[in-house]
Amino acid sequence: GGFEVSQSWRDGKLTGAKIISKLGGNLRLSSNVPLVRVDGKDLEEASLGNTNPFFAAPPVKPEVVSHSTEASYRSPMQAETHKFVYDVPTRAGETVELKAK
Repeated sequence: GGFEVSQSWRDGKLTGAKIISKLGGNLRLSSNVPLVRVDGKDLEEASLGNTNPFFAAPPVKPEVVSHSTEASYRSPMQAETHKFVYDVPTRAGETVELKAK
């Protein structure tokens, strides 16, 4: 939470994004295409763990899964992989503009 996102797409692929940080903190970006900042600043590859306190999730009980269907079913979300993950430190009110590389 804490970010307002506008995205541009062409042929099913992300071409650009404008992100406004409402609260400040770490912005974790995940994308299937490599991204660059429009302002020319470097994008840092994400490190382990997200330092943004709004990213933290409460503990969740383990799901009950039937092993008879587990191997044959794959949800659309499972099929999606994010090859590029970035961390961008932001200040409240800051706008970060990105484009596909």
